[in-house]
Amino acid sequence: RNTRKKVEWILYPSDPRQLENELPQYVLAHYRSAFVYCWESWGRSSDRIPSAADVHKYMLDRAKNCPYRQGVLIELRYAEIAKLMRMSAKIGKRGSVDIFLTAIRFALPLWATAHARDYVRLGCDLLQFLECASPAVMVLYENELFTRLTAAGKPEHADLSMEKSVGHIRKIVGKVERPGMDKKMEHACEKIPTLPTHEHVGQNFRSGSIKIKQSQARRDEWLKDKSPLIRGHDLIHNKIQLWHPTNEPIIATGANEQPIYTQPNSFSLPGKETLNPDVLRCFDIGSRRVHEYFQLNNINTPYKVNRSEKDVSLTRILATSEDRQAELKKSITAATSVVEDDLNKAINKNQAGEELESLVEILNNKLIVSPLVSIGSLSKLGKADRIKKLVELRNQYFDKDKDARSKNENIAREAFEEKYSSISLDGELEDLLAGKIYCLSEDVMKWDRYKSVSSTRN
Repeated sequence: RNTRKKVEWILYPSDPRQLENELPQYVLAHYRSAFVYCWESWGRSSDRIPSAADVHKYMLDRAKNCPYRQGVLIELRYAEIAKLMRMSAKIGKRGSVDIFLTAIRFALPLWATAHARDYVRLGCDLLQFLECASPAVMVLYENELFTRLTAAGKPEHADLSMEKSVGHIRKIVGKVERPGMDKKMEHACEKIPTLPTHEHVGQNFRSGSIKIKQSQARRDEWLKDKSPLIRGHDLIHNKIQLWHPTNEPIIATGANEQPIYTQPNSFSLPGKETLNPDVLRCFDIGSRRVHEYFQLNNINTPYKVNRSEKDVSLTRILATSEDRQAELKKSITAATSVVEDDLNKAINKNQAGEELESLVEILNNKLIVSPLVSIGSLSKLGKADRIKKLVELRNQYFDKDKDARSKNENIAREAFEEKYSSISLDGELEDLLAGKIYCLSEDVMKWDRYKSVSSTRN
């Protein structure tokens, strides 16, 4: 992906499923590259072929003094957590609740460092509910609420089943409510179970529901030259040499196409970027935030409706120096701009209301304008109206006080530095790799598949 927008399409997807086709291929490309380099470091002997556990240990060893590699390892761990969550519904007759809850516990720290407030709340509430649930409720959850059975008798997540059911209903009765819709829905519900199991509705998020007929060709995905696995492996293995046994990763090319390698313990990235050290600590930071969030909102004040971030921050960790510059520019724009389009991109409805209330208080307390400003009830103003009023009052404020704009910018910079403060990782890089997110289960390590493969077993 050679542009920022293409990268953000993956990093911040409007729908999580839009990266499902690409992410597994990138993950496979990393592990395949690490396997080849690990085997080469062993002399490519047919008597000893690295196992999955050997590749895991090799990657941890190569990441000890390389922040770049550690950042990739964090990404790989969360990719596996996402897969674990998806696969939890397909294990056993009605899915595996234990595996699903394990995935939730690992995912919560990620959500807490990605400003995913709704997911943090849902995850904490679900864990609390199931921890306190009676055996009877757990039986109901495991056998009825967690998954639904498809027409072919296979389990799938209940919310996915609901989405497909809605798709089936809309395919038959349409999306617009008309007189007699209730009768049509009853007829559709009776008709759906009689449809052939080889037909299903695929939800296309751009053009609506479309009818798809499953076939072997659709179930198999054939790799092409531009497939993420092919292009990703070439980038990882040949151009960056991320998991090379002796060299550090290549971050640029110099004169005569000579490779420029990153230095040990350096946070430099390709494209003259710099990695934020907090990215490598995101699991520890997120775990601390989740504990504080749960203590405050689920134990101390369990009946509180509005959960503010004033006490427990769920601020997104800015991954690179470019992210940091973009967010700083956005913060300054929110504090100083008098252009409606720029403000519309920089702040949301609630932030516009907060800026408006703060400005009204300044204007009235300092008696800069006369008569006193009144904006009435904010609940009656939409985002566009709030921004329009904010621009009007800011123009008055900046005209009356020539230093106001620079003061607002300085305040915004100070607030940004406090909100996104980062601590260096001097001497801690290797310690981070001992965290739970990187540890393999001792029980799993006993399985034959995680032992080195010999030629006799092949």
